[in-house]
Amino acid sequence: MKPIRFSNIFTTAIVLSMAAANAGTPAPAAPAAAPKAPTNSVTFAAGGAAVNGDEANMGRRTGTNNGDFYGGISDFQYGRSLDKDTTLTIDGHAMPGLEDYEFNMLLNREGSGYLKVGYDQFRTWYDASGGYTALDPKAYAQPFNDERSIDRGTFSLEAGLRMENLPEVTFNYSHSFRNGDKDSTCWGDALPTAPNTTTFKTRPALWSIDETTDIMELSATHTLGNTDLEGGVVWEHSELNNTRYSNRMGTKPNSPPTPTTTGTAGQVTEQRLTEGSESDLFAGHLASVTRFNDKAWLSFAASYSGMDSDINGGSRSYGAYWALPGQIIPGGNGSPNPGTTRRDYAYDNTVGGSNVQQFITNLNFMWVALPDLTITPSLRYENETAF
Repeated sequence: MKPIRFSNIFTTAIVLSMAAANAGTPAPAAPAAAPKAPTNSVTFAAGGAAVNGDEANMGRRTGTNNGDFYGGISDFQYGRSLDKDTTLTIDGHAMPGLEDYEFNMLLNREGSGYLKVGYDQFRTWYDASGGYTALDPKAYAQPFNDERSIDRGTFSLEAGLRMENLPEVTFNYSHSFRNGDKDSTCWGDALPTAPNTTTFKTRPALWSIDETTDIMELSATHTLGNTDLEGGVVWEHSELNNTRYSNRMGTKPNSPPTPTTTGTAGQVTEQRLTEGSESDLFAGHLASVTRFNDKAWLSFAASYSGMDSDINGGSRSYGAYWALPGQIIPGGNGSPNPGTTRRDYAYDNTVGGSNVQQFITNLNFMWVALPDLTITPSLRYENETAF
């Protein structure tokens, strides 16, 4: 395969930093044992690249935005004491153009608890070009812009209760996502121009990605007398809706098919594979340890987990000419060209799923009868159901 190269790249970057201590009238010197006052700072950066060549390949190799301008806050830190027991800290960065963002905030109060909020997002660039063969000296590219990217990110929220004589309780929520388009290594076959008749898998393919995951967790620990207690629950929900597009055959690199009523070998046809799934997971547990003395302990634990998954709306079609993401086809818009019923075969509405539930409990007693003899009778029960 002949590599696609880019050349003549000119980049420039400007960085400006600003730092300052907490504003206001200077306070008296603190005792040596006091914590250092937070320092606030912000750093700006800007840059870009001038590319003479394949911008999509340049973006994929360097992890940048295909030569466009970018700039923003590359680093930000802020902290202050709200009162003698409460502190606030914020940090992050925001770089439009690179589509790289991060924000973190922590509000902490000694003897009460804390609150954390965070967001993180970044972009990865891809090149959706196809392959090359010396028998047919042309590079195969998608019939749409080959500059592709996927955004990945997570939003999180965490809160903790930390008060004396009360259980330590922690709640956490997170939402993560992956969305965009990327190239696929499963290329379609192409028929070179006569007199060459050998087919090669050089036609590019494209993944359209749409995935999300939500997780909520609640946990607590507490001590009652000589017994330590710990428990928690977690719920997770995931959704996946992905589609792979692939062209195949045809005597030209990017030629659209001639409208016909049936698929014909030698014309550019398309394969579309969709994957849709959804799953829910719920789990909970409870554990305790009771110390009667140094020689006798009683421990107990129980857990439950259940997972329900569904395959929804999956399909595979071959021969129907659809409008691909970013491609403009007269009369297309995600459906076959007007007046055609050109489809060789298709599998639609593939569905399925599973459900698994499990319950486990343990009861253990440890007795140190003699310095060199420990007796540990245990009881375990497990039940699993799957359908």
